[in-house]
Amino acid sequence: MPRVSHRRQLIADLISGMAAEALDEEDYEDFLLLDSLFDADGDISLGSFLDEDGALWMDTPMDDLAEVLMLVEANRYLTPRQLYDKSRDFVLNYFFKLPDDSFRQLTRMSKASFQFVLSEIEGHPVFQNDSLYPQADVALQLAVALDRLGNYGNGVSLGRTLKLWGIGKGTCVL
Repeated sequence: MPRVSHRRQLIADLISGMAAEALDEEDYEDFLLLDSLFDADGDISLGSFLDEDGALWMDTPMDDLAEVLMLVEANRYLTPRQLYDKSRDFVLNYFFKLPDDSFRQLTRMSKASFQFVLSEIEGHPVFQNDSLYPQADVALQLAVALDRLGNYGNGVSLGRTLKLWGIGKGTCVL
């Protein structure tokens, strides 16, 4: 079963609360039917808005719920992000100066082979973009890809990639 993020669950709860708020006391049977539909799909139950007596635990008007929903949907992160310092020192000062055996250990190929592959791919349009945030150098992208593809299990962790290459989590998908 896929993991539901805290943000996604909050959005579902707010939508469920708005649906519950919209229903009258007379439509309680429809409320139960709607609740059972949510449970059948494995989504978040409207029952999370009911207390032990079956009454809504929220006294929030529909407008307030809609305002909170818009606020949550407008923000990607619900809590402040933790940013890590990224060091490009290894790439800029050491990577291409590594001895051949160390270079081969990281990239699984010799420097000559690396330069050949680099010359073949660096003109490809996939490495060009017109955004405000340019892509990393093609040599760095190739080195990171080769390093990550050459490892498996715990050796390919994103923490290692961050520390070694200065590339943060979410910026390298392999």
